[in-house]
Amino acid sequence: MNLNPKYYEFDKYEIQIDLLETMQEIETYDAETRQKELLKCAISFPYFCHKYVKINHPKRGMIPFVLYKYQRRCVEDYETYRFNILPKFRQGGFTTTTAVWAAWRCLFRFYETIIFLSPSHQQSVVVEKMIQRIISELPSWMKSEIEQSNRQKTFPKTDSKLYLFTPECTIGTSVTYWTSVTYLIVDEAAFVPEMDKCWKTLYPTVSPTDGNCICISTINDVENWFSGMLDHAREKNNSFHVIESDYHKRPEFDTEEWAKQTRAILGEKAWQQEYSYKSPVMNSCESEKNSPQWDKTTATGMDQEQTPRTTPFIQELNREIEHHNA
Repeated sequence: MNLNPKYYEFDKYEIQIDLLETMQEIETYDAETRQKELLKCAISFPYFCHKYVKINHPKRGMIPFVLYKYQRRCVEDYETYRFNILPKFRQGGFTTTTAVWAAWRCLFRFYETIIFLSPSHQQSVVVEKMIQRIISELPSWMKSEIEQSNRQKTFPKTDSKLYLFTPECTIGTSVTYWTSVTYLIVDEAAFVPEMDKCWKTLYPTVSPTDGNCICISTINDVENWFSGMLDHAREKNNSFHVIESDYHKRPEFDTEEWAKQTRAILGEKAWQQEYSYKSPVMNSCESEKNSPQWDKTTATGMDQEQTPRTTPFIQELNREIEHHNA
């Protein structure tokens, strides 16, 4: 694997990973080592992915889920800003990253309620099977026995819940069906049928005090809910923080040859939608963002004092690890 620092970085927990260690050896950890591992996973989502999660690579088969830099930045923004909107490039692994992150929160955070909305039943099933496989492959001392009821997955150890929904589950449904959610995640929002109606149903479930919303999608066309929200966010006319993505950040795509070949095969319109969606609004926002006067409060419409919700929790876990290592 090419771990070029241009595309990858590792935290202090990841650099401790023994790449030759087998799952059989991990299963035999003693109680103290297990406790340390659980704490590391609770603190570091990248560590959890790197050591315990496998993804299916089209050429190399099952490989460790080592996050790219842009995927790490994406998750950091999820935990920093209450409302995030992400225009993604195709095959960037954003759906996988977001779904695994949602499952990770249910495994290592108490009392989470997360809704993950997919645009179709088929796509929802793919996400569900991926989450089930990842959890089933965890070591027995980390694994959570999921209680499943219809589209709800309950994690008994943390009393967290993950709902995997499709649009037909939400349109016309009373919002009182759910309690307040901690995270509302909408995948491929530009392709969700009647997304405006889904939004009217789902948004009121977001907790007014600590609820969060994440909308990610490749571009469809400018006449849809996602593109409208994205343009308003780039103009700083709503509370969404824009997470810009760039296909160059993925090593397989960072060559002129690949870009030229893919652009020729797709055609200009499809290329712009799938990999290189730009607009005058975005360009002006990027120019302003890079200026000395730019700050997060102005750009997001949110309180500058907003910090990641897990900060006190993370500090406490770091103290626990330091205590174990003393």
